[in-house]
Amino acid sequence: MEEIYPPELPDLFSGTQLMVAGRYRLAAGDSGRSTIRLSGSVNSEKYVYSIRADFKAGSEISDVNSFIPRLWATRKIGYLLNQIRHQGENSEWVDAVIQLSIRYGIITPYTSFLIEEDDLFSGEGWEEEAHELVQEYSGPAVGAEAVDKADAESNLRSAESVPQAGISVDQYSGEIQESQLKYVGGKTFFLQGEIWIDSLYDTSAMTETDIGFGSDVYYQLLTTRPEWGKYFALGEQVIFVVDGEAYQIVSEEQGISSLPSRLSVPESTSGASGDRGVSAVRSIRSLCSTPFLAGLVMLVIGFKTRP
Repeated sequence: MEEIYPPELPDLFSGTQLMVAGRYRLAAGDSGRSTIRLSGSVNSEKYVYSIRADFKAGSEISDVNSFIPRLWATRKIGYLLNQIRHQGENSEWVDAVIQLSIRYGIITPYTSFLIEEDDLFSGEGWEEEAHELVQEYSGPAVGAEAVDKADAESNLRSAESVPQAGISVDQYSGEIQESQLKYVGGKTFFLQGEIWIDSLYDTSAMTETDIGFGSDVYYQLLTTRPEWGKYFALGEQVIFVVDGEAYQIVSEEQGISSLPSRLSVPESTSGASGDRGVSAVRSIRSLCSTPFLAGLVMLVIGFKTRP
Protein backbone atom coordinates (compact mmCIF):
# COMPACT_ATOMS: atom_id res chain seq x y z
CA MET A 1 0.00 0.00 0.00
CA GLU A 2 1.27 3.49 -0.80
CA GLU A 3 0.13 7.11 -0.88
CA ILE A 4 -2.05 6.65 2.17
CA TYR A 5 -4.03 9.66 3.40
CA PRO A 6 -3.73 10.74 6.11
CA PRO A 7 -0.01 9.82 5.78
CA GLU A 8 0.34 9.43 9.54
CA LEU A 9 -2.47 7.97 11.58
CA PRO A 10 -3.38 10.06 14.63
CA ASP A 11 -4.52 8.75 18.00
CA LEU A 12 -8.02 7.34 17.89
CA PHE A 13 -10.24 8.00 20.86
CA SER A 14 -13.21 6.07 22.18
CA GLY A 15 -16.36 6.59 20.12
CA THR A 16 -14.52 8.02 17.10
CA GLN A 17 -13.52 6.61 13.74
CA LEU A 18 -10.86 7.33 11.16
CA MET A 19 -11.23 6.91 7.41
CA VAL A 20 -8.02 5.99 5.59
CA ALA A 21 -7.72 5.99 1.78
CA GLY A 22 -4.74 4.41 0.07
CA ARG A 23 -3.43 3.32 -3.31
CA TYR A 24 -2.04 -0.10 -4.11
CA ARG A 25 -0.02 -1.45 -7.04
CA LEU A 26 0.39 -4.88 -8.52
CA ALA A 27 3.73 -6.08 -9.86
CA ALA A 28 3.73 -8.17 -13.02
CA GLY A 29 2.45 -11.65 -12.22
CA ASP A 30 1.13 -10.66 -8.82
CA SER A 31 -2.12 -12.49 -7.98
CA GLY A 32 -3.45 -9.50 -6.06
CA ARG A 33 -4.37 -11.54 -3.01
CA SER A 34 -3.04 -9.78 0.02
CA THR A 35 -3.55 -9.16 3.71
CA ILE A 36 -4.08 -5.72 5.20
CA ARG A 37 -2.76 -5.54 8.76
CA LEU A 38 -3.76 -2.82 11.17
CA SER A 39 -1.78 -2.59 14.38
CA GLY A 40 -2.02 -0.28 17.35
CA SER A 41 -2.09 -0.04 21.11
CA VAL A 42 -5.04 0.10 23.47
CA ASN A 43 -4.18 0.91 27.08
CA SER A 44 -0.54 -0.03 26.36
CA GLU A 45 -1.64 -3.43 25.03
CA LYS A 46 -0.82 -4.16 21.37
CA TYR A 47 -3.54 -5.30 18.97
CA VAL A 48 -3.24 -6.50 15.39
CA TYR A 49 -6.19 -6.89 13.02
CA SER A 50 -5.89 -8.67 9.66
CA ILE A 51 -8.19 -8.27 6.66
CA ARG A 52 -7.96 -10.49 3.59
CA ALA A 53 -8.25 -8.60 0.29
CA ASP A 54 -8.20 -9.49 -3.38
CA PHE A 55 -6.70 -6.77 -5.57
CA LYS A 56 -6.45 -8.86 -8.72
CA ALA A 57 -5.70 -7.05 -11.96
CA GLY A 58 -8.76 -6.17 -13.97
CA SER A 59 -11.03 -5.92 -10.94
CA GLU A 60 -13.83 -3.55 -11.74
CA ILE A 61 -14.88 -0.98 -9.18
CA SER A 62 -18.60 -1.29 -8.64
CA ASP A 63 -20.85 1.76 -8.77
CA VAL A 64 -21.34 1.38 -5.03
CA ASN A 65 -17.62 1.85 -4.39
CA SER A 66 -16.88 4.28 -7.21
CA PHE A 67 -16.52 7.17 -4.75
CA ILE A 68 -13.36 5.69 -3.21
CA PRO A 69 -10.91 6.74 -5.97
CA ARG A 70 -12.38 10.27 -5.93
CA LEU A 71 -12.07 10.42 -2.16
CA TRP A 72 -8.42 9.36 -2.41
CA ALA A 73 -7.80 11.96 -5.15
CA THR A 74 -9.48 14.68 -3.08
CA ARG A 75 -7.19 13.96 -0.15
CA LYS A 76 -4.08 13.85 -2.32
CA ILE A 77 -4.98 17.20 -3.93
CA GLY A 78 -5.31 18.70 -0.45
CA TYR A 79 -1.91 17.28 0.50
CA LEU A 80 -0.27 18.63 -2.68
CA LEU A 81 -1.80 22.09 -2.26
CA ASN A 82 -0.49 22.14 1.28
CA GLN A 83 3.00 21.24 0.00
CA ILE A 84 2.84 23.99 -2.64
CA ARG A 85 1.72 26.57 -0.09
CA HIS A 86 4.47 25.72 2.38
CA GLN A 87 7.34 24.88 0.04
CA GLY A 88 6.61 26.97 -3.02
CA GLU A 89 5.76 26.18 -6.62
CA ASN A 90 6.83 22.77 -7.87
CA SER A 91 5.98 21.80 -11.46
CA GLU A 92 5.47 18.12 -10.59
CA TRP A 93 3.04 18.95 -7.80
CA VAL A 94 1.14 21.44 -9.97
CA ASP A 95 0.89 18.93 -12.84
CA ALA A 96 -0.26 16.24 -10.42
CA VAL A 97 -3.03 18.49 -9.06
CA ILE A 98 -4.26 19.17 -12.59
CA GLN A 99 -4.03 15.50 -13.58
CA LEU A 100 -5.94 14.36 -10.51
CA SER A 101 -8.58 17.07 -10.95
CA ILE A 102 -9.22 16.02 -14.54
CA ARG A 103 -8.96 12.26 -14.04
CA TYR A 104 -11.30 12.11 -11.06
CA GLY A 105 -13.39 15.23 -11.61
CA ILE A 106 -12.31 16.89 -8.36
CA ILE A 107 -12.95 20.57 -8.91
CA THR A 108 -11.61 22.85 -6.19
CA PRO A 109 -11.71 26.67 -6.00
CA TYR A 110 -8.19 26.56 -7.47
CA THR A 111 -8.94 24.19 -10.37
CA SER A 112 -12.46 25.29 -11.37
CA PHE A 113 -11.04 26.94 -14.51
CA LEU A 114 -10.34 23.45 -15.92
CA ILE A 115 -14.03 22.89 -16.67
CA GLU A 116 -14.03 25.84 -19.06
CA GLU A 117 -10.97 24.69 -21.04
CA ASP A 118 -11.75 23.78 -24.66
CA ASP A 119 -8.52 21.79 -25.13
CA LEU A 120 -8.76 19.72 -21.97
CA PHE A 121 -8.01 16.47 -23.80
CA SER A 122 -5.64 17.63 -26.53
CA GLY A 123 -2.72 18.47 -24.26
CA GLU A 124 -2.49 21.97 -25.73
CA GLY A 125 -2.37 24.81 -23.27
CA TRP A 126 -1.12 22.58 -20.42
CA GLU A 127 1.52 25.09 -19.35
CA GLU A 128 -1.11 27.82 -19.39
CA GLU A 129 -3.38 25.73 -17.15
CA ALA A 130 -0.50 25.11 -14.75
CA HIS A 131 0.33 28.82 -14.73
CA GLU A 132 -3.29 29.68 -14.01
CA LEU A 133 -3.37 27.23 -11.11
CA VAL A 134 -0.28 28.84 -9.59
CA GLN A 135 -1.79 32.30 -10.07
CA GLU A 136 -5.04 31.22 -8.46
CA TYR A 137 -3.24 29.69 -5.53
CA SER A 138 -0.51 32.28 -4.99
CA GLY A 139 -1.02 35.00 -2.43
CA PRO A 140 0.07 36.20 0.98
CA ALA A 141 1.45 33.66 3.46
CA VAL A 142 -0.34 35.35 6.36
CA GLY A 143 -3.69 36.99 6.91
CA ALA A 144 -7.30 36.04 6.20
CA GLU A 145 -6.59 34.71 2.70
CA ALA A 146 -3.85 32.41 3.99
CA VAL A 147 -6.17 31.15 6.74
CA ASP A 148 -8.91 30.43 4.19
CA LYS A 149 -6.48 28.44 2.04
CA ALA A 150 -5.25 26.48 5.05
CA ASP A 151 -8.87 25.65 5.95
CA ALA A 152 -9.62 24.58 2.37
CA GLU A 153 -6.56 22.33 2.31
CA SER A 154 -7.51 20.80 5.63
CA ASN A 155 -11.03 20.05 4.37
CA LEU A 156 -9.62 18.36 1.27
CA ARG A 157 -7.02 16.35 3.19
CA SER A 158 -9.57 15.04 5.67
CA ALA A 159 -12.54 14.71 3.29
CA GLU A 160 -14.91 11.83 4.05
CA SER A 161 -17.17 12.39 1.05
CA VAL A 162 -16.96 13.82 -2.45
CA PRO A 163 -19.55 16.36 -3.64
CA GLN A 164 -21.62 14.95 -6.47
CA ALA A 165 -21.51 16.67 -9.84
CA GLY A 166 -24.90 18.07 -10.68
CA ILE A 167 -26.91 20.92 -12.09
CA SER A 168 -25.48 24.37 -11.43
CA VAL A 169 -27.21 27.72 -11.12
CA ASP A 170 -25.86 30.91 -12.71
CA GLN A 171 -24.93 33.24 -9.85
CA TYR A 172 -26.10 36.33 -11.76
CA SER A 173 -29.21 35.28 -13.69
CA GLY A 174 -30.30 32.46 -11.40
CA GLU A 175 -30.89 30.28 -14.46
CA ILE A 176 -30.34 26.53 -14.17
CA GLN A 177 -27.39 25.38 -16.25
CA GLU A 178 -26.41 21.88 -17.29
CA SER A 179 -23.36 20.67 -15.46
CA GLN A 180 -20.18 20.35 -17.53
CA LEU A 181 -19.04 17.49 -15.32
CA LYS A 182 -20.72 14.16 -14.63
CA TYR A 183 -19.77 11.04 -12.71
CA VAL A 184 -20.87 7.78 -14.30
CA GLY A 185 -19.87 4.81 -12.16
CA GLY A 186 -16.12 5.05 -11.70
CA LYS A 187 -15.70 7.39 -14.66
CA THR A 188 -15.60 11.17 -15.01
CA PHE A 189 -17.06 12.88 -18.08
CA PHE A 190 -16.53 16.49 -19.16
CA LEU A 191 -18.79 18.30 -21.60
CA GLN A 192 -16.60 19.66 -24.40
CA GLY A 193 -18.76 21.52 -26.89
CA GLU A 194 -21.64 19.07 -27.35
CA ILE A 195 -19.67 15.90 -26.61
CA TRP A 196 -19.37 14.14 -23.25
CA ILE A 197 -15.75 12.96 -23.06
CA ASP A 198 -14.28 10.38 -20.68
CA SER A 199 -11.41 11.79 -18.61
CA LEU A 200 -9.31 8.77 -19.63
CA TYR A 201 -9.46 9.80 -23.28
CA ASP A 202 -6.11 10.69 -24.84
CA THR A 203 -6.39 12.31 -28.26
CA SER A 204 -2.71 11.78 -29.03
CA ALA A 205 -2.69 8.03 -28.36
CA MET A 206 -6.19 6.74 -29.12
CA THR A 207 -8.22 6.12 -32.26
CA GLU A 208 -11.96 5.95 -31.68
CA THR A 209 -14.28 3.17 -32.82
CA ASP A 210 -17.42 4.94 -34.04
CA ILE A 211 -20.77 3.54 -32.92
CA GLY A 212 -23.83 4.95 -34.65
CA PHE A 213 -26.47 6.20 -32.24
CA GLY A 214 -29.56 3.99 -32.54
CA SER A 215 -27.90 1.67 -35.09
CA ASP A 216 -28.02 -2.14 -35.09
CA VAL A 217 -24.47 -2.16 -33.69
CA TYR A 218 -25.57 0.21 -30.95
CA TYR A 219 -28.28 -2.17 -29.76
CA GLN A 220 -26.11 -5.25 -30.22
CA LEU A 221 -23.57 -3.71 -27.85
CA LEU A 222 -26.29 -3.13 -25.29
CA THR A 223 -26.79 -6.90 -25.39
CA THR A 224 -23.15 -8.00 -25.28
CA ARG A 225 -21.94 -5.11 -23.10
CA PRO A 226 -24.98 -4.05 -21.03
CA GLU A 227 -22.76 -2.19 -18.56
CA TRP A 228 -21.95 0.28 -21.36
CA GLY A 229 -25.57 1.41 -21.30
CA LYS A 230 -24.78 3.96 -18.60
CA TYR A 231 -22.29 5.62 -20.96
CA PHE A 232 -24.73 5.50 -23.90
CA ALA A 233 -27.33 7.17 -21.68
CA LEU A 234 -25.27 10.38 -21.59
CA GLY A 235 -26.53 11.34 -25.03
CA GLU A 236 -26.02 11.10 -28.76
CA GLN A 237 -22.39 12.30 -28.66
CA VAL A 238 -20.15 10.51 -26.18
CA ILE A 239 -16.54 9.34 -26.07
CA PHE A 240 -15.69 6.71 -23.47
CA VAL A 241 -12.70 4.47 -22.80
CA VAL A 242 -12.77 0.78 -21.89
CA ASP A 243 -9.61 -1.29 -21.42
CA GLY A 244 -7.51 1.42 -23.08
CA GLU A 245 -9.71 1.63 -26.20
CA ALA A 246 -11.83 4.64 -27.10
CA TYR A 247 -15.40 4.40 -28.42
CA GLN A 248 -17.40 7.30 -29.79
CA ILE A 249 -21.17 7.57 -30.17
CA VAL A 250 -21.83 9.37 -33.45
CA SER A 251 -24.78 9.78 -35.84
CA GLU A 252 -26.22 6.48 -37.07
CA GLU A 253 -24.88 6.78 -40.62
CA GLN A 254 -21.29 7.43 -39.47
CA GLY A 255 -20.88 4.37 -37.25
CA ILE A 256 -19.33 1.00 -38.04
CA SER A 257 -21.54 -1.34 -40.06
CA SER A 258 -20.98 -4.51 -38.05
CA LEU A 259 -19.97 -5.49 -34.55
CA PRO A 260 -16.22 -6.31 -34.20
CA SER A 261 -15.58 -9.93 -33.24
CA ARG A 262 -13.89 -8.86 -30.00
CA LEU A 263 -17.15 -7.25 -28.89
CA SER A 264 -19.58 -9.86 -30.20
CA VAL A 265 -19.00 -12.21 -27.26
CA PRO A 266 -20.97 -11.39 -24.09
CA GLU A 267 -18.86 -9.78 -21.40
CA SER A 268 -19.44 -12.59 -18.92
CA THR A 269 -17.56 -15.06 -21.14
CA SER A 270 -15.05 -12.80 -22.84
CA GLY A 271 -12.91 -12.25 -19.76
CA ALA A 272 -12.83 -8.49 -20.26
CA SER A 273 -13.88 -5.94 -17.72
CA GLY A 274 -15.56 -2.57 -18.01
CA ASP A 275 -13.27 -0.02 -16.41
CA ARG A 276 -10.21 -1.81 -15.11
CA GLY A 277 -9.84 -0.46 -11.60
CA VAL A 278 -8.79 3.14 -11.64
CA SER A 279 -5.90 2.69 -14.07
CA ALA A 280 -5.21 5.71 -16.23
CA VAL A 281 -4.18 5.78 -19.87
CA ARG A 282 -2.85 9.28 -19.92
CA SER A 283 0.47 10.25 -21.46
CA ILE A 284 3.78 9.47 -19.79
CA ARG A 285 3.85 12.84 -18.10
CA SER A 286 0.96 11.76 -15.88
CA LEU A 287 2.00 11.44 -12.27
CA CYS A 288 -1.03 9.42 -11.31
CA SER A 289 -1.03 6.47 -13.70
CA THR A 290 0.98 3.30 -14.21
CA PRO A 291 0.55 0.00 -16.09
CA PHE A 292 0.48 -1.83 -12.78
CA LEU A 293 -1.98 0.42 -11.00
CA ALA A 294 -4.76 -1.85 -9.82
CA GLY A 295 -6.92 0.45 -7.72
CA LEU A 296 -7.58 2.01 -4.37
CA VAL A 297 -8.72 0.82 -1.01
CA MET A 298 -10.37 2.56 1.90
CA LEU A 299 -10.44 1.49 5.52
CA VAL A 300 -12.72 2.87 8.18
CA ILE A 301 -11.19 2.34 11.59
CA GLY A 302 -13.47 2.60 14.58
CA PHE A 303 -12.63 2.22 18.24
CA LYS A 304 -14.80 1.53 21.23
CA THR A 305 -13.76 0.64 24.72
CA ARG A 306 -14.68 -2.81 25.84
CA PRO A 307 -17.28 -3.06 28.62
